[in-house]
Amino acid sequence: MSQSTRVTADNYESAINLANGFAAAGSVGSIAEQQRDVAVRKGKRMPPPKPQENPVVARGVRSITIIYHLTTRIPSFISQSHLDHPEAWAAYWSPIFRALSAQCLNPCREIRHQAMSALQRSLLSKDLASPDHEEWIAIFGEVLFPLIGRLLKPESYQLDPVGMAETRVQAGTLLCKVFLHYLVLLSEWKGMLDLWLRILDLLDRMMNSGQGDALEEAVPESLKNILLVMKEGGYLGGKETGMEEGGELWRETKKRLERFLPRLVEEIFPPEVEKKPSQQAPPPPPQQQQVGSEKRNEKEANEDKAENKEPAQNAQTAGQATTTTTTAAAS
Repeated sequence: MSQSTRVTADNYESAINLANGFAAAGSVGSIAEQQRDVAVRKGKRMPPPKPQENPVVARGVRSITIIYHLTTRIPSFISQSHLDHPEAWAAYWSPIFRALSAQCLNPCREIRHQAMSALQRSLLSKDLASPDHEEWIAIFGEVLFPLIGRLLKPESYQLDPVGMAETRVQAGTLLCKVFLHYLVLLSEWKGMLDLWLRILDLLDRMMNSGQGDALEEAVPESLKNILLVMKEGGYLGGKETGMEEGGELWRETKKRLERFLPRLVEEIFPPEVEKKPSQQAPPPPPQQQQVGSEKRNEKEANEDKAENKEPAQNAQTAGQATTTTTTAAAS
């Protein structure tokens, strides 16, 4: 099966299952990867790993590529199908997501990373979502949420103790990226609030899983990007969306965030500084300023007149006193 053009609607799911089997067989590559990890921990110098050195792993990687390329056939399969659109969507997209999700848990690091990359491109495909249908929203409840739940299990971590942490970070980042990618469409869906709260709860679990610092660094950054976009777009309340400030979406978001990222709330949504009594009163309106200015000018003018009048009076008094003295002396 070297070309996806040989796949028809009749053998579509069988072809995906076959490719998925080849990818699963590539798990044998994990033996060499983990042996190399042990040697590196012991301080041994190892040559750089050669990509797809194992032919079984190489075949698994190619199989994942084939699975991804089959997504280009889905629009034509759906348009030619006699099924209703929701059923046709599930019939052709779901097998792709099941296969790629399964390989995101493959013990072989190389297979797993290839599957995660293919899953991301599939979830962000321009052919996946439509404003006229809502079945695509299943990518959260049936693909991303279950995948992250399985990745957080201890038995999944033991499959690749060194590399699984990176896969968890990739999955958390992918969840945030997909949510942002479809934010406009999701905002028009009545289940937006419940979906968003499930995402926050899952990110909370990832942050507090106690399985390394990688998630503790990656989750806040991804969540910060989402919140900034939602804030700027008015999705958390505001005139732009016709919602009142402090609406249900904002209240629930703040409540969840204060559980595990309280500093992030203060950083993105700083509290407003309340006006203190000692603060200087605001300037009066222009009209009052003009009236006050006229009164000040009038007062200053009166004071100037008074000052000018006082020296004159003093001079007059002095003159009278001189005349009186002169008269007295003459007598």
